[in-house]
Amino acid sequence: LKLFSMRSHQMLGRSVRGFSSLPENVSRLGPYSAARNANVRLSVGWPRAEEVEREKSWGTFTPLSVVKEQSAAIVAEKQKKDRNRLDKIIKNEMNYGAMLKKYENSQMKAEKEKDEKDAVMERRMREIHEYFGYWMDPKDPRFEVMLQQKEAQEKMADKLAKRAELVKKKIAEVM
Repeated sequence: LKLFSMRSHQMLGRSVRGFSSLPENVSRLGPYSAARNANVRLSVGWPRAEEVEREKSWGTFTPLSVVKEQSAAIVAEKQKKDRNRLDKIIKNEMNYGAMLKKYENSQMKAEKEKDEKDAVMERRMREIHEYFGYWMDPKDPRFEVMLQQKEAQEKMADKLAKRAELVKKKIAEVM
């Protein structure tokens, strides 16, 4: 028995009965429903009493009423989760204005801090450039060394300037 698709039946001019006109037990058999004229027993699609008893003993058989209860419980739980989620969304939506202002303020504050840090880094880079005569990337490890060297030399220059002031004062006192 060769089974044709619906299109091939139409091309041959044959009519195909719809599934709604098939008996309920035939449509539930899946692949056997198409072969109903091929002497397939309808009982093949359902478990026998021995198989049901074996599944019960294994604990794998679940009666329809229990399955319906479990399904209803799952649906109720999903609806509860959805309801809670929607309530949370509504609550957050009511606080949206305040949360948005808080977020924008934190962004502005972070931007100011970043600008200040960038300004400090820019100033340090400019000082290094002016002092040593060439530009250096602040991520370069030598940058920090050069900055420390520059600061040490500036401290030494300040110390020498103070010493010169003291010497001038002492000379002025003596004279």
